[in-house]
Amino acid sequence: MTRLIVRADGNSQIGFGHVMRCLAIVNASQFEQVLWFSSNEIEALLQQNANVPIQFFDIKSEDDFCQFLQKTDLVILDGYPFDIAFQQLIHASGAKLVLIDDLANNIISADLIINPTPGIQASTYQSTRPAISMIGLNYALLRPPFIALAKENQIEKELGSVMICMGGADPYNFTKQILENVIGQDFMVIHVVTGAGFVYHSTLDTFNDERIVFHTNLNAVEMASLMSKCEWGIYPSSGIVLEGLAAQQRIIAGITAENQRFVHQGHLDLKTIIDAGDFSSEALASAFSEKHTFQFKRHVIDGLSLDRIRKMLGRLVQSNSMKLQRATEKDLIQTYQWATDTNVRRFSFQQHDISLQEHTLWFNRKLHDPNCFYYLLRSDDRFIGSIRFDLQQEDAMISYLLDPLEQGKGLGIFILKMGIEQFLSENYNAQFKQFVGAVLPDNKSYIHIFKQLGFQKVSTASSLRFTKKYQLNV
Repeated sequence: MTRLIVRADGNSQIGFGHVMRCLAIVNASQFEQVLWFSSNEIEALLQQNANVPIQFFDIKSEDDFCQFLQKTDLVILDGYPFDIAFQQLIHASGAKLVLIDDLANNIISADLIINPTPGIQASTYQSTRPAISMIGLNYALLRPPFIALAKENQIEKELGSVMICMGGADPYNFTKQILENVIGQDFMVIHVVTGAGFVYHSTLDTFNDERIVFHTNLNAVEMASLMSKCEWGIYPSSGIVLEGLAAQQRIIAGITAENQRFVHQGHLDLKTIIDAGDFSSEALASAFSEKHTFQFKRHVIDGLSLDRIRKMLGRLVQSNSMKLQRATEKDLIQTYQWATDTNVRRFSFQQHDISLQEHTLWFNRKLHDPNCFYYLLRSDDRFIGSIRFDLQQEDAMISYLLDPLEQGKGLGIFILKMGIEQFLSENYNAQFKQFVGAVLPDNKSYIHIFKQLGFQKVSTASSLRFTKKYQLNV
């Protein structure tokens, strides 16, 4: 049985965003056993927001965490201190690693990257191994009540209402600064939400404006209910912006921490927020001046993000039962059947009819070519596809296919990922610089797979060329 293992921290200084992102996946998952490891005492927070049983472990060091790992585990890692060395330690246990990351500024070693930041490209990531990327608003990490809101056609709002929430901790008390500026605007109702880590309640007691309603430590259902009523939201450029978008709010957002810059810029480029900059009085005044001209986008988030992530996690677990093996003479007929199948040949560069004699000559030549690495992928008791790497000077040319009976199940990306991993393990010191795949322009599925594995697209006259380099000496 595969265990879901979570390593994420949260406190009044770093906030609880990492915890909430992981909880979104945990709540949507179907794992029978979930273990959560943290160096902070967050068990009460987990129990308040989780809809599945979670075993909590308070750890003093990362060694305490790593000693628990098993080969069949699926690990979710979310936190800026968890560097490449720690990620490689997790991989050394044999576990699969899911990395939640919104910076894309460090070399990584993961099996799956989840980054809901808009505007980031998978090819931005530098990695030591093939990593599947789930990037953008289609993979928004939202708690169940917000998923439900995102699926609603139109949410009726209380006109002139605004909600201020600067996260669960707000260690620099942006709440007070923003409230001082909001009361001078024409909002009818001002809802102020503070979290469990907020320690500046006394500074808010001086506000006597009857429009202000204070809320403290709301759970997910209460938070979603309030957001669904409020026309406007004022938030930091973090995960709470995604919740506001799901609730169909008009959002004013700014930066309260350096790690929010990519997220903030991505939303500005997508025109989903009004820019509040650093939340200074000048920046807020500029933001408020744009209220009446802001082009509101209602359905930015479709509510299907966690379904997509859950399915991918299931396939990642399923890949544990798959195995690549070198092609042999015994595979001649199987590979011939694939090579002549009409569904496979539809996207082949060679469109002529292939005889068994021609395929036999080609197949035997590939088996004995020292620059050819030919593998078949087995799942349970049958082969479901093949992948081949032909070394041509400094390029490892990729050719792969999936059994027509297995197409449409989301497995194509795994034969490419596992094939690259196998090739790298056997050819660590080989003299090549990059992997290269050529795809016909109308082969949308293969194009999506190469992009999702972080390949860079280069167009040529008759085909699309995708390239990828890995950081092998880290």
